[in-house]
Amino acid sequence: MKPYPWYYLLSMKEVCRSLRFTVDDDLLLWLDIEIKSPLNRRINNDILLDITSKAQGRLRSLALINCVGITDDGLQRVIQDNLLINKLCVPACTRLTPDGIVRIVKKLTDGTNEHNLRYLRLCCIPNLTK
Repeated sequence: MKPYPWYYLLSMKEVCRSLRFTVDDDLLLWLDIEIKSPLNRRINNDILLDITSKAQGRLRSLALINCVGITDDGLQRVIQDNLLINKLCVPACTRLTPDGIVRIVKKLTDGTNEHNLRYLRLCCIPNLTK
């Protein structure tokens, strides 16, 4: 299932009160989040946490395409609340570090989680080598 761009969901909330409640209450709409251009440069840690919190800890996939405002701490907070993530894409998130990525991958594959990380996409992370 291809995720709805989160900004469409936020726009739908502005149409009317009943649609706002429907979008907020429908957990299925928030399980797969993809953030890409043109809004990727406006996303910071707090906005990401707010968007992902709508999945209520059941986030399955998170794609942050060229989100330069996301740091290790911000992504770590999201992962801490969403241990069911099995697909993580963070290409060109230049404020992430190799150590932060390793901590996140360890957290998502620690063995106590039955929904282990199955897909990881990385590129253009500063100082990241094979």
